[in-house]
Amino acid sequence: MDLKDLNKEKDQAYQTRGRVELEGPSENLIEGATQLEERWEATQSGLPKLMVISVIGGLVGVVLAMVIFYRMSVNPAEENPRSEPELVVVEEVNFIERSTTSEVHQAVEKTVRGFMEAKSNMERCLYVLGGDRLKETMDEFYARYGSASQPQGFGEMRKPEPGAFEGETIMFALAVDRSGKKAWMYSLFPRGDGMKIDWEASVSYGEYSWPRFLREKRKEKTQMRVYLQRLPSFKATRKLPNEADAYEVTAFGETQIEVLYVAKESEVNEALQAVVPEKLKHPVNLFLSWNEKGELQADEFIHNLWATPERKKNE
Repeated sequence: MDLKDLNKEKDQAYQTRGRVELEGPSENLIEGATQLEERWEATQSGLPKLMVISVIGGLVGVVLAMVIFYRMSVNPAEENPRSEPELVVVEEVNFIERSTTSEVHQAVEKTVRGFMEAKSNMERCLYVLGGDRLKETMDEFYARYGSASQPQGFGEMRKPEPGAFEGETIMFALAVDRSGKKAWMYSLFPRGDGMKIDWEASVSYGEYSWPRFLREKRKEKTQMRVYLQRLPSFKATRKLPNEADAYEVTAFGETQIEVLYVAKESEVNEALQAVVPEKLKHPVNLFLSWNEKGELQADEFIHNLWATPERKKNE
């Protein structure tokens, strides 16, 4: 039924209700008028709802069409969407950690032998940690002894022992020359597929010989690589235990011992207490001199293990 028919029935209903009110009640007429009014009101209330539903449906359709169009333009149907690759973190493992003990020992001997058999500093640099940086220093050092072009000659090497420097595993190797009369202690770091000698830690660069230093009692600060061992307080007789800590001092391969007293509250003693163990000799790089009383004194703590951390920045 269309709106024109409903309007016609509405008018009939109003006319019927009017007749009922004038002529008196009639059940049939009242019932018919009531039904017509109800149908009209239901139709009137349903029209807005239908219009709203139609509008909303149209808007939803437009939005869906836009979304589908966008997704097709970004990811065409013929292409599969690509996922971001996962980052894989590879932990670096150095030569010592990834090799057997036998392989490490062979690499140590190969490096030490190559260094001791080298006929020039250029050849020595191939076996040295940061060799390019140290070339000029090595030239100056070996020129003192006229041995720049003379190979030391490899004799034999003791079984290398592991150590550590700033959390990194290193190896120590004691080797003698071909004559068997001279020995050197080498510190080696794992680099690449082998080992490199820490030359600064393995030679007596920049210092007097220990016997000469003791004999001349130089008042000028002198860089010395020495071994320190803590001296028990009952053996330290020149200073009170609450004033200074005492250390026995010697050099590699030397037997002459000197006692070093270091003021307890000094920066030097604080550094030494941190690195020198209780009952072992320990290699340390210091500036030493002699005071007016002829006593050995420590002027400055340079670094530990005969090696400075800065050299690793220039490898």
